[in-house]
Formats: sequence, structure tokens, C-alpha cells
Amino acid sequence: MKSKFSGKFIVLDGPDGCGKTTQVKLLADWLKEQGVEIETFRDPGDTDIGEKIRRILLNPDHTAMNTRTELLLYMAAR
Repeated sequence: MKSKFSGKFIVLDGPDGCGKTTQVKLLADWLKEQGVEIETFRDPGDTDIGEKIRRILLNPDHTAMNTRTELLLYMAAR
């Protein structure tokens, strides 16, 4: 069965602070220069509420947050 979707799906994954955002910007800029139509996303944080949830999740002051709460926040951001 042939997929109705075409194109490529590129994922950059790595630990916090390793430069993923920088690399995404550099790659996106280069692809646009090559005439490639692109979309970029980040998770969590691709919506207004997602950005607020992202700030909560990445705030180092929230050390008492348990894993279930963290999981539910990630799910809510989607």
C-alpha cells in the first residue's frame, strides 16, 4: 500500500543543553536555502499552552514533581 504522505521526517534527539535547537535552526535555514518546504516542531512547546507547560517541566525548582505528573504534563502539551 502506498502512503499518501511524501517527504522526509527528521528527528533530532539528545539531552537538554546539547544544541538541538541550534542544529534545528541551522538545518532549517539550509533546507530553505535549497528550496525545500519545511515545518519544524518541538515537544513540548509547539502551542501557547505547550510553551507554558514546557517552562514548568524544565524549571529546576520543581524537584518534587513525580514522574506521573511529568508524564501527564507532556501529554497535556500535545
